[in-house]
Amino acid sequence: MYYYKENDSVAHEYSIKIHDYLTGKIADAQKNKKKAKSLEDFGNVQFYNGQLEELFSVRKYLTDQIDLDTHKYYN
Repeated sequence: MYYYKENDSVAHEYSIKIHDYLTGKIADAQKNKKKAKSLEDFGNVQFYNGQLEELFSVRKYLTDQIDLDTHKYYN
């Protein structure tokens, strides 16, 4: 998680918040997918795979097109 610094721009602050949100959603989806796998609930496994694909796609777009090159917003 990245923490906002006083001299960061407003756009940069929004990027931080968006990446924090995405990181939380990714962690939730991964946890839920793991639980669905353990229950052999393959319909939900497929659902979480799709959700993760979309979340990683949004993250890649932000990283490639929006984020500052001088900062890393997630681990």
